[in-house]
Amino acid sequence: MRDIKGYWFAPLNSERFDAILTVTSDQYRLTVDGVTRHSGQFTDLDISDRTGSISRRITFSDDSLFETQDNDGIDEVLAGSAHKASKASVLHRLESSLPWVFVALIVTAGAAFSFFKWGLPAVSGSIARSLPVAVHENVAAGSMELLDRFWLEETELSEQEQADIQARFKNLISHIDQEDFNFRLYFRRMGGLANAFALPSGEIVVTDGLARLVDPPEELDAVLMHEIGHVLERHGMQHVIQASTVALIASLAIGDVSGSGELIAGVPAFLLQSNYSRKSEASADAFAFRELARQGIDPAHFATVILKLQASATTLPKKAPDQKTEDDAENADYLSTHPDSQLRAKR
Repeated sequence: MRDIKGYWFAPLNSERFDAILTVTSDQYRLTVDGVTRHSGQFTDLDISDRTGSISRRITFSDDSLFETQDNDGIDEVLAGSAHKASKASVLHRLESSLPWVFVALIVTAGAAFSFFKWGLPAVSGSIARSLPVAVHENVAAGSMELLDRFWLEETELSEQEQADIQARFKNLISHIDQEDFNFRLYFRRMGGLANAFALPSGEIVVTDGLARLVDPPEELDAVLMHEIGHVLERHGMQHVIQASTVALIASLAIGDVSGSGELIAGVPAFLLQSNYSRKSEASADAFAFRELARQGIDPAHFATVILKLQASATTLPKKAPDQKTEDDAENADYLSTHPDSQLRAKR
């Protein structure tokens, strides 16, 4: 038997009365000023969960209320009963134990790391591959206009140079399964950076620096096939989904979701400034090797152009620290977004 002291409140009444809740086995009795007010099966009582040192409340069938600060007493009678609140009592004891709290923190941190490291990429990749091409086009809609406004400059390649590259590009895509993508090739200047990148919609940008770096033209074919691989493998959309998910989770964590509707608006900047994972790069490389060989183009051209790109990004004019230019920053960005060039070339 256990006596728990507290106060009893009649229905719709703020006046309190001294009371004792007596629990014997699976029965209870509430005594108020020496008079039994309630009795019955202990499992029928509505008992609030324990929250720190806040008083516990027990609600009876007539909406009267028993309130007590004897949380330990309530937990004790719950522990030996079949009451549904006994599970919450066990949870509180675990929460109050520093070793268990430490274990919970480790498990939570491990689960979060696993989700962002492996779970999110796998899920976002599956989602990206299941989306119709029209969705990829809608997400990337307007991206070229924004890129032209803020990051890219008009090409200085001659019309003949552009026409020659366009012809080779059309020949490349005519021999692959385009999966309903409408591949388009654009030429732009990006400072002095030699680079190429693809939007999820199938729009591919080649910079003047890259067009003038490659020789023979099969080297540019290799780069273009690599970017086509990113599109067909849905890497751009996958990374957009990942970045949007992380941003949304962060917004929810800090309680500010006002900017969640603007996530897609940042797609152009994200695609231009972020780097693909090593797995995505390896996948696009494998696609390029396979398709180049199938079309009779030596895949060794890919290795050659990769090393040329690395050399162009690392061979910078010597300047004083205060004379660094925007081109220097762009070349540094290239190194961060295209890692392990030596390893990729050796494949």
